Amino acid sequence: QSEVITQNITIKDVLGPTLILFTDNNPVLEAGDIYVEPGFYAFDNVDGDLTTDVNYTENFESNQTGIHVLNYTVDDSAKNVTSKPRSVTVVDTTPPVLSLNGSPNVVLEFGDSYVDSNASWVDIVDGSGQVSPNEVLDLNTIGVQLLTFTKTDDNNNTSNVVTRSVTILDTTIPTLVLNGNALIIHEAGQP
Repeated sequence: QSEVITQNITIKDVLGPTLILFTDNNPVLEAGDIYVEPGFYAFDNVDGDLTTDVNYTENFESNQTGIHVLNYTVDDSAKNVTSKPRSVTVVDTTPPVLSLNGSPNVVLEFGDSYVDSNASWVDIVDGSGQVSPNEVLDLNTIGVQLLTFTKTDDNNNTSNVVTRSVTILDTTIPTLVLNGNALIIHEAGQP
């Protein structure tokens, strides 16, 4: 007589999906730009193609320079998870944009006081602000003086140059003051 032996075999999926990140030949991103995903592929030995199930940062954009890690994760129906990182270097090579506040031409009377309205700058990484002229205006010199403005951001990108022409004039009629009497009578021949 033979005996029947029953054996239960459980097949478990213990292997995570294969996740392949396509090579990015230019893993450098200018600050403020959107990263163009080079692509990826995910496949599981049980579930098949899982490419559409990969979770990752879409439309990555950063205004912070340095190395940023984008994580890609996919799991199969057995909850086996595979993750891979991709490093993207964000750089800042874009200079700030500078615009002059106020008029590019100013006319002053000699002796007037003057406070410059400066120039405003905007930078994708450093934000925005104001900058004073590179030169000091000499209010005691008649003529035309040129004030220039520039901004260098924290990554050594120098802005465009804007200028203001300041003309100092002396149009005030001089005042004469007579010392002594207004009428002097002098006898001819007398010293």
